[in-house]
Amino acid sequence: YVFLLWSLAQQTPTSSCYLSLLVSTVLPSSSSRTMAKRVAVILSGCGVYDGTEIHEASAVLVHLSRAGAKVQMFAPNADQMHVVNHCEGKPTEEKRNILQESARIARGDVTDLANLDVSAFDALIIPG
Repeated sequence: YVFLLWSLAQQTPTSSCYLSLLVSTVLPSSSSRTMAKRVAVILSGCGVYDGTEIHEASAVLVHLSRAGAKVQMFAPNADQMHVVNHCEGKPTEEKRNILQESARIARGDVTDLANLDVSAFDALIIPG
């Protein structure tokens, strides 16, 4: 089945507990499964104002790793609609590619979203 997790609305102490509970529900403990679950994580760049929020993405990846999931990250290969200077919190005229920006979070290991085959995954998560 496909599990879709939208953005964690608040960065609160309960968010991590909630995420851990959701991941453990989707991905049972290793003793109750024969194969690691495959999870697609869709990123939308890198940055709280103009892409995937880094803390949310890293929290998702930590919990998936602890649950033993096999994770593959995806992002659209397109220019960002808005680019923000994070020091000033203001838009800039600079152009950035969503796939390239997502590679910052994925440490380079990110695939074009156009190549996502949903039938190859047990779950899909989109961090905010």
